[in-house]
Amino acid sequence: MGKTPKLTYYDKWGPSGLWTEAAKGTQKLESFFNLQDESMQEGSQDISSDEEEASMFVQPSEDIVLSLEKDLKENFNEMLAKEYVTKRAIFEYLKHLLKEEKKIKASMDTVNIVYNSNSKLTATWVQKIAKY
Repeated sequence: MGKTPKLTYYDKWGPSGLWTEAAKGTQKLESFFNLQDESMQEGSQDISSDEEEASMFVQPSEDIVLSLEKDLKENFNEMLAKEYVTKRAIFEYLKHLLKEEKKIKASMDTVNIVYNSNSKLTATWVQKIAKY
C-alpha cells in the first residue's frame, strides 16, 4: 500500500497546522466581504428579458428624473466619483425609459454613454441599481 492521499488524511484526522488550530471557531472568510454587487462579479449572467421583470419594475416618473438631474448638477463637486457615476447611470437609464425605449436598449445606451463600453454585464448591473 502506498501513502494515504492528503484529502483522505485531512478528512480522517482533521487539519493540524498552527494557523489552522488558531482559526478554529472563527467566522468564515466570506463573511467579511460585501456580496451586494454579486452581479458585477459573475461573468456568465446575461441581460434578462423585459417580460420577466415587468411586474417588478415601476415606470419612472419625470419627477424622479428631474430630481436626479438637479442632484447631479448641484452636488457635482461634493460627490465621490463612484457615487456620481452611479447616479449618472441611473439618470441616463431612466431618461431612456421615459422615451419608451426597451430596457435592454436603454441599459446598453446608458453603458455606452456613461462607461464608454458595450458590456452586457454592466448593462445588467445598471438595470438592477435603477430599481430603487
